[in-house]
Amino acid sequence: MNANDALDKWEELLEKAYNNRPQNESYEDFLDSLPTVERHAVLLGTMDGQVKNGGWKQWVGNGYATQLQMVLRVLKQMGTDSAQKVVGMLRKLAPYIDSEMENRGTFHRYWKNGDGPDEDFLSALDDEYYALDEAFEKEVIAYLESFSPSEK
Repeated sequence: MNANDALDKWEELLEKAYNNRPQNESYEDFLDSLPTVERHAVLLGTMDGQVKNGGWKQWVGNGYATQLQMVLRVLKQMGTDSAQKVVGMLRKLAPYIDSEMENRGTFHRYWKNGDGPDEDFLSALDDEYYALDEAFEKEVIAYLESFSPSEK
């Protein structure tokens, strides 16, 4: 299987999960309703897409950081080099995030102190994440493929 085929499998898991999401269901209830492999695919896929599109500021600003603890558990379970690097980034970011809030969608205040950390701090974390790029993708795909058929 080539890299594009593997990436397609991750995208298929995301598509399957989102296609079955009831329209007015909260993000938290949506995640709780998913089989483990789809939940992990959504958590990691959302984080990856948000950060690559607009940095950590976008991931937090759109409310996905409310699942910080769950994302950390998945990354620790992955146990790969890149996953551990992302855990380190999230630990740097965590003191600024109000992860006790429920995801209410975009444009809500998810930072503990107003607008969050300064732009230089966020930019450095973004650059750190972007440097992982394909290595992290490959590790996520391998992790998702490691689930047994009964877990999928």
